[in-house]
Order: sequence, then structure tokens, then C-alpha cells
Amino acid sequence: MNSIPLVPLKYRHSILLIDDEEAVLEIMIMALADEGYDLRTAGSAEEALAILKESPDVSLIISDQLMPGMTGVQFFTQARHICPDALRVLRQLDLLCFPSRMEGASVTVREAMAMGIPVVAADAPGVVESLAGHGWIAGCDDPRELADCIRQALGDATLRQQRAERARDHARAHYDLEHTVEATLAAYAAYYRRFDKTYHVQHQLESIVLKKRSIPRVAALVEAMFMAELQNQLLTAGHDAAFVEHPVRVDVATGSEVYTLMNGSEQALKAGDMYIADGQGVLSSILYGPDSRSRIRHETQEVLFTVYAPPGIDRAAVRAHLDDIRSLVQVVSPGAETVVHQLLPK
Repeated sequence: MNSIPLVPLKYRHSILLIDDEEAVLEIMIMALADEGYDLRTAGSAEEALAILKESPDVSLIISDQLMPGMTGVQFFTQARHICPDALRVLRQLDLLCFPSRMEGASVTVREAMAMGIPVVAADAPGVVESLAGHGWIAGCDDPRELADCIRQALGDATLRQQRAERARDHARAHYDLEHTVEATLAAYAAYYRRFDKTYHVQHQLESIVLKKRSIPRVAALVEAMFMAELQNQLLTAGHDAAFVEHPVRVDVATGSEVYTLMNGSEQALKAGDMYIADGQGVLSSILYGPDSRSRIRHETQEVLFTVYAPPGIDRAAVRAHLDDIRSLVQVVSPGAETVVHQLLPK
């Protein structure tokens, strides 16, 4: 455990800083050292868990999200299972600081909100939407502004409690897991019902969760996509980018479009169905899935993941889903990088 000697505490708060990049830790130390906090640092989530075991008196945890071995979200999940007191440790935090630069619908932020923990976060897409005005937002590259938000939040107990209560009410109304799953499946069911079909991802979910069937063993990139689909219930198609001819577009079928499915059969699109096409033709459609030409292979090096979001699916959920796919891909390929991350307008 690393502890930075400080002058006598002004605010009587201890802060745990977690990041695998030493330069980031140094920036945070520079921003907070003069404020009189008891600062503790960890270079990994595993080290941070060991610190929490020894010192469960941390007031604030500032954690990176993307770290080797364990992500920030996984860290909080593990922390709750260290010992019976772990959940209470998290619930007793005065503040959660989340300076991630790239998020979807941040699970960590939403869980903190649901537990009534006030949140200071960077203005990354998805986080701002998740907080919905019920926390503190600072610039992604401005540690001084982040420090000011932390100081304001920890220095005003009344304001902290007010925002925490509003955040908790908002989270319980909008981010309840059971409600979210039901709403997601209902949105897709409504779309498929227009064509007298049922949503196949729901059937896959029931097969694996209720009937205990195994996840199919295919290419690792396909498995990463499939696991994210089961987790978030969002319809996703994956394509080998080497076989995609740009530009790629999203369109609504007239009924005249035809493409070759994964099984080799020719399929005409139904009028009104949403599909994605490139310079050579249809890549995938909601009703019939991906094409054969751009299918993901074992030797695929670059991949295009696309997510279909019918009415009822919000943008933050799509961002979160894509982030989950990225995290799962990095489990098997730690050096994988995101080249483009884009949400198209409705």
C-alpha cells in the first residue's frame, strides 16, 4: 500500500486512487495533495482490493475503468464480495469519483446512484446522460476542475445529500435491472411483431439461462459479441472489416433487396425492415441477420460491430453495449483498439 505523507487533514477524508498509468496517478496527486486529504494509491484493481481489505475507512475511490487484468466495473463487483462488510464499505462512501474518458451507460455510476452515493465524474458520453444532472461533472482533461468538484462535494454535506437523494430516485426509476431488461425485450418484441416474428435473442437468453445450455464455441470475436448480446439483450451483427466496402449506410428496406445469408441461402428483405449495407450490398438486417460475404472468421483481424436499436432503446444503452463488447474482446486480445465508435441518429 502506498500512502503520501500530507499536512494535517483539513477534511478528514481518505482517498484511494487507482490507475495502471503512473502519470495519471501523479496528476491526481498533484491536484489533491495540497488539499490535505490522506491519499492512497494503487497501480491495479487487485492492489486496490488488498488495500480495501486492510483499510476499509476509505471515503472516496477514484478508479480508472480500462486496466489490465480487471476493469473498474469488475473491481467494484469484486469489492462487494471480499467480505460481508464490502458492500457496506461502498455504501458508506461519501463520494464516488469516476474520471473515465469513454463510457457507455456506466454501470459503476448507475450503481453508485442507486445506492445513494453522490458522484463526481468526467464529461464522457454516457456518464453525463446517466447522471442526468444529479451529480458533479468536470472536464475529462482538467484535473483541477475535478479537484474543485470533489472539494465542493465533500465540503457541503447538505448539497451532497440532496444530489445523492435525487440521483438515487432517478436511478431507481430508470435503471432498475429487471425493468431495464423487460423494457429492452419489449422494444424488440414490438419491432418483430410488426413482421409476425419473435425476437431470437430472447429465445437464446432463455435457452442459456433457464435451460442451462452452453454458449456456442465459435470464433472468439463472435463469442464476445454473443455474450454482450445476452447481457444487454441488444441485437448486434459482426462483420470482418476486410470484406466491408465503405461507405456503410443504414436504410429501410423496400422489399427488393436480396442478399446471401450465413447458411448460403438467398434472402429478400421484408419491406420496412431496417438493414445495413456497404458498397457491395446488404451486410445485415434485423429480421434475417448478417450476410455470408463479411462473416467473422477465425482469422479475422479487424471487425465491424453494429447494433440495431429500434424505438424504445436509448443511446446510452447502445454505448454501454459497445463498451461491453470492447471489454470482452480485450479479454482475448488485450491489445485490441477501437478505431471508430459512432452512434447514428434516429
